[in-house]
Amino acid sequence: MKKIHHSILSTHKCSRCGKLIKQNLINRKPLASLCYKCHRISNGKPAHHVARRKRVDLHLPVHN
Repeated sequence: MKKIHHSILSTHKCSRCGKLIKQNLINRKPLASLCYKCHRISNGKPAHHVARRKRVDLHLPVHN
């Protein structure tokens, strides 16, 4: 599989937020219906990376 730049978007839209899904995700999982951010939220995780100290202060789980 040929690498594609991370900023290239596909024609598929996220079923939750309506934003276009990245082409890399569609290449790996053709039936993907959620963008990366909505997928993380649906799994109960923060949408983006949170620093370790901040996670401890907020009493969130810290992954080793």
